[in-house]
Amino acid sequence: RIATLEETVRGGQAELARRMATEDAKGRFALTAIALRDAVDKGAPFAAELASAKSHAADAASVAVLEPYASTGVPSAQALGRELSSLMPALWKAARGTTPQTGTFLERLQANAGNIIRIRPAGDVAGDDHDSIRARIEARAATADIDNALSELMKLPPEVRAPAEAWIKKAQARNAAVAAARNIAQTAIGALAKSGS
Repeated sequence: RIATLEETVRGGQAELARRMATEDAKGRFALTAIALRDAVDKGAPFAAELASAKSHAADAASVAVLEPYASTGVPSAQALGRELSSLMPALWKAARGTTPQTGTFLERLQANAGNIIRIRPAGDVAGDDHDSIRARIEARAATADIDNALSELMKLPPEVRAPAEAWIKKAQARNAAVAAARNIAQTAIGALAKSGS
């Protein structure tokens, strides 16, 4: 009976050690995933965090989205906001280029005066006309509200938003990277919580 009892105790100890090692690995993965998510949100490089996430078998699709930015970090919302602000004169100019040169003499005079004197709405104005949309884009850029700036840009015709096409791709890639990092973190935290219950 003593031998059986000793065997049971040894088996219990081995099982306990295995469970502790598993929980420890899940805990380390959760911490790494949170650090990865935070680095991506801040726009900081995250090569070490991504390598650790890969070693813990993180979602391959999410890792692939993040890999191009590992050494440099994704562009921050503030940097993208400043870049979009610098593109606003080109957007206003593109919109003026689409102004029809037909109509009465006064309408043509007003359209041509718009090339010399720029009166445009500012801030968060209502309306779906191009000037109102561009004013909202300008306001979103100033506050680094990238998601809403993207949404407003997509309301403009392609020829008017053409100067911002490269920026749109960069902002969409940033959004995909942020979503991928959050997915990895959520999966890791979920696995840790499930094992602890």
